[in-house]
Amino acid sequence: MNQSESLVASDGLLARPTGKWVHDKKYYLERYLATSTKAVGRKWNGKLAYIDLFSGPGRSLIRGTQEEVEGSPFVALSSSFASYVFVDVPEVLATLKQRLKGHPKLSKIAFVRGDCNEVIDEVLAASPADHLTVAFIDPTGLQIHFRTIERLVHNRKVDLLMTVQFGMGIVMNLRAICSIRG
Repeated sequence: MNQSESLVASDGLLARPTGKWVHDKKYYLERYLATSTKAVGRKWNGKLAYIDLFSGPGRSLIRGTQEEVEGSPFVALSSSFASYVFVDVPEVLATLKQRLKGHPKLSKIAFVRGDCNEVIDEVLAASPADHLTVAFIDPTGLQIHFRTIERLVHNRKVDLLMTVQFGMGIVMNLRAICSIRG
């Protein structure tokens, strides 16, 4: 999140700007997590883990309306996982950590600072390998590398929930795409 996009939420901490589509994304994430933890949780004797590779600051503000929406970490924390791993760049993760200070599930949370592509081994070390893992991958652009996903699922049982940037995301990241192609 760069300075020009910094917004302040009702709790006085930074929030991420977003669009109205966040409601749909939150709806589907809530439904999937609720269903998977209830339906599969018994089969795995509660051995369920959650990993969020682009956790964000925990709150977003919708552009144009300034409506505040809880982010994926809060959605996940409303479901029953044995452990949670939240990953993001240091300045964003510091905000999330402050926002979750005093949360009743804080002892179950591991915070991994850095670009998920560079700290994937730390992410794996923070999450039990013998648990069924739900990994949420929701980048704001084209930041995720296939190798990172490959490492995440190697020798583990992982359900991947990923958002893919279409249209606007590609247009907004056209310069990065062109520089990759050389």
